[in-house]
Amino acid sequence: MKSYIFLLFCFGFLVTGCIKPETYDDVPKITNVTVSSNYVQSLETFFVTIYFEDGDGDLGEKDTNSKENCFLFDERPNIVEINADTLAYNIPFIEENGSIEDIKGSIEIKVNTCCAHVIAPCIQPAEYPDTDTVVYRIKIVDRAGNESNETEEFYSPPIIVVCVE
Repeated sequence: MKSYIFLLFCFGFLVTGCIKPETYDDVPKITNVTVSSNYVQSLETFFVTIYFEDGDGDLGEKDTNSKENCFLFDERPNIVEINADTLAYNIPFIEENGSIEDIKGSIEIKVNTCCAHVIAPCIQPAEYPDTDTVVYRIKIVDRAGNESNETEEFYSPPIIVVCVE
């Protein structure tokens, strides 16, 4: 019986020793995007969560004043405010954990938005609809300058924004 248990233990040790960790491409890849709410009031805060994989683990910058490396592009054709079509953020530095560089995880971004036909401060003129729908095209960039999903663009789920008169 003892030899049977010993052999079972040795077999288990050999099998687990042969399992290789997942490996990812060095170019960051967005695997999914979720939003905390699909229905928000104008200027109400919601969260966009970006799930990613990166094979060389070079996401984020140590310097918080560095260039932005996460972008949400609002591609509604009727954006009034200049530069309101792109939200840019800094991904925090991700420390290496051991000798494996492959990482996967999520980034949560705090966002608020207005309807597209707005006048300052985020007031929808009466002649436009009471709601608007925004979908963000999303891109992340690693320290090597590799841009995520160059061949297939990644979008957030639609978010309905209730406009304020």
